[in-house]
Amino acid sequence: MDKQGKINYWIKSAENDLRVAGHLFEKEDYPYALFFGHLTIEKLLKAIYVNIFDEPLPYTHRLTYLAEKIELEISTERQELLEIITDFNLESRSG
Repeated sequence: MDKQGKINYWIKSAENDLRVAGHLFEKEDYPYALFFGHLTIEKLLKAIYVNIFDEPLPYTHRLTYLAEKIELEISTERQELLEIITDFNLESRSG
C-alpha cells in the first residue's frame, strides 16, 4: 500500500470509530464511547504521522507521544486530557 493509501486507511478507520463512539454515547454507554473516541484520535494522529514521516509507525497507543512526534501544538490542558483518555483506554485494555 502506498503512502496515500495508508493515510486514507487511517482516516476511514477513524471515521468508522467516531460513528461507533457517537452511537455508544447516544446509548449512554460512556466507557465504550470513550474507548472508541480514543481510537478515533489515535488513528487520526497516525494518519498525520504517516503523512509527515517516511518510516514505520511507532507501536504505541499513547496519544501525547503521537502528538509530540508529529509536533502538534496543543495547550497543556489538552495534553492533560489526552493523557487521561490514554490512561483510561490502556487500563480498560488490560483488565
